[in-house]
Amino acid sequence: MMKIVIFICILFASCSHKFYKPYVGEYAENPEFVESVTFQTADNHQLKGFLLKSQKPSKGVVIHFHGNTGNAQTYFIFVEWLIVRGYDVFTFDYRGYGESQGSPSRAGLVEDSRAAIRYIIQQKKWDNIYLFGQSLGGNQAIAAVDDSNRPFIDGMIIDSTFYSYASVANYHAGDLSLFYPFVWTLIGGNSYSAADYVASLRVPIMFIHGDRDQMIPISHGYQLFQEASFPKSFLAVANCGHVEALSREPIRDSIIQFLESNSLELQYIRQPTDLNIKYQKPAIQNQSQK
Repeated sequence: MMKIVIFICILFASCSHKFYKPYVGEYAENPEFVESVTFQTADNHQLKGFLLKSQKPSKGVVIHFHGNTGNAQTYFIFVEWLIVRGYDVFTFDYRGYGESQGSPSRAGLVEDSRAAIRYIIQQKKWDNIYLFGQSLGGNQAIAAVDDSNRPFIDGMIIDSTFYSYASVANYHAGDLSLFYPFVWTLIGGNSYSAADYVASLRVPIMFIHGDRDQMIPISHGYQLFQEASFPKSFLAVANCGHVEALSREPIRDSIIQFLESNSLELQYIRQPTDLNIKYQKPAIQNQSQK
């Protein structure tokens, strides 16, 4: 019965354009280490963002792509630890979220994500630029990488992200397999899914996924990992639900290790649930897969 209720909710969300769950309205007052910024998209939407400034000399900037619910401030808790480790963080609200103009749409969110990357590149303040996407934001980060920004991106972290819109809808449909042929239409198509872009990224990438994620199963993250080009890693986190991994210090340490390795000559290898194994150089046969 619960599966049926969830599936009905998905259908309602599609038909009523209520898939997105933004918090709209004025922001709360920011801490002193947070700078508010405004930037424009290519289709002339004004977006709001926040620069969280490192407490140490900056090693680079991490562009954060947040999840479906709330606004950028909701997700400060996921990224504030990075400024303690020496990284600036730029997070922003998609159109229709927070104080950003417009209404959310699949194509619009990808354009917003590209605008955020473009804004950071144009600042010319950082030698190293990284992308960090969580849940829906991971999909946007992957879809946003193109020929214009790829040369400036030094690495990506993708946390708890779905393989495609259709595949995650099928998962929530559960035993209602009779509906599978209609899912493509009911959810508004499968466009702008991470699955369409991940193979062409050609950027060092770390995937993180909890093995008890009931919102987006770990199989989605692993499928994206399999199709991504080298160098790449997959970190399966034991006894961990949706976007819960970053609350664990060993996971944060692994992310910093990934950011500071920053070399296309490395293939990052991580065994599921093993937090002690070290990264290793790739076998010779993997070099041709770059």
